[in-house]
Amino acid sequence: MKMHADKISFSQVTKASRRDLGLSGFNVLFGLKDEKVKTASVDSRLYDGMMSVEGRLDLSGRQAVLDLDAAVHSVTAAKLDSLVKQFGTSKEGLIHAFTGTGANRLPLRGE
Repeated sequence: MKMHADKISFSQVTKASRRDLGLSGFNVLFGLKDEKVKTASVDSRLYDGMMSVEGRLDLSGRQAVLDLDAAVHSVTAAKLDSLVKQFGTSKEGLIHAFTGTGANRLPLRGE
């Protein structure tokens, strides 16, 4: 199953602040055929470069196992430094959510 969103925004909300990260050209390819193992491949534009994530959720054992591999390509170092400073300083509990509009104009929501 494929999903595309022209723009998507990830938010980090703490008691003291809210930080947003906007992505564009967000594409996800889900592998759902296997009953016990689900996969997802994500690619998106991030600042002046690209981000890709490969995920695998294994439900075959007593506990679910989630593996994620993320990579960032061709993003200016100063922009990555800003991202790390913006999202990497909170010590409070976090709520992560995203909103966006898919290519078929259906709203996308999640936490």
